[in-house]
Amino acid sequence: MKYVPLISIAMATYNGEKFLAKQLDSIYKQTYTNIEVIVNDDCSTDRTIEILEQYSKSHGLKYYLNSKNLGFLKNFEKVISLCMGDFIALADQDDIWEKNKLEILWSKLDSNLLIHSDCKIIDENNQIINDSWKQADGYLCNMDNLFFRNVVTGCTILFNTDLLKTALPFPNNLVYHDWWLALCAAKQQKIVYTPLCLTRYRQHIGQDTGYGNNKKIFILKRVYLNIKYKYYKIDFHRTIAYKKHLNNLIALQNSPKCIENSNLFLTEVINYFSDYVKHTVHLKTFFIGLKYHKIVYPKKNPFFIKNILLDIIG
Repeated sequence: MKYVPLISIAMATYNGEKFLAKQLDSIYKQTYTNIEVIVNDDCSTDRTIEILEQYSKSHGLKYYLNSKNLGFLKNFEKVISLCMGDFIALADQDDIWEKNKLEILWSKLDSNLLIHSDCKIIDENNQIINDSWKQADGYLCNMDNLFFRNVVTGCTILFNTDLLKTALPFPNNLVYHDWWLALCAAKQQKIVYTPLCLTRYRQHIGQDTGYGNNKKIFILKRVYLNIKYKYYKIDFHRTIAYKKHLNNLIALQNSPKCIENSNLFLTEVINYFSDYVKHTVHLKTFFIGLKYHKIVYPKKNPFFIKNILLDIIG
């Protein structure tokens, strides 16, 4: 009989009553059945715990409660550490999984440490906003690209627990756990991508990541998504994203185990984002943009220097 490894689904919850049951239903309908669902709740004040208790009794879900609020990143770190499977899939509390998601990801992971996929974006009413998250992105996932942006969406990830030997604990002041996991896998050149849309990723007001926790930014983001990612410059929206990524880079700089032979590159990228956040313009920033043009602007003609200038000036 062929060995079928245990896959742990790690979910961090916080006040997720509105969409939680629909997400759990999609997980328990997976065609890959050797799973455990581990949930860690971050001091919810709504019916989240009640829903988790119901699924604990009906499906064997295991859940744990924090004594104090940790925030979504540390909450994910904790729930990952509680998993017993050979592989771990990250789950948000408000998405919907396609029924063959785990089966496909596991079959395509092979000897890699981490696999991620494309996803569709839905709204609070389950309506599709964009039928492909990555189609508009187009960035390959390697260390160079990850220094400039996060191209991996956490809810699409499946990884081998061997990755945790280098990925845990998360660095202090890290902003996004999915970026860190992808970076640790990319450093070992053991990350792979499938263009299949296996998750319906929900964007809504109130979510911890993305722009859902800021109503004005969320509305502008919705406009951005509805026009299928055509170039639409929202300067303050991008500055906020750059600030978060800058914090990731600084956290990385303080975790030297992941940046051997990349110190100069990392320093230049930090300078680039620091200057953008400060709205500082000088030749150093401009030349860094030129130097890494193919990473920063993979779809733009390198002779269109005005594009770089516009993005540096803000």
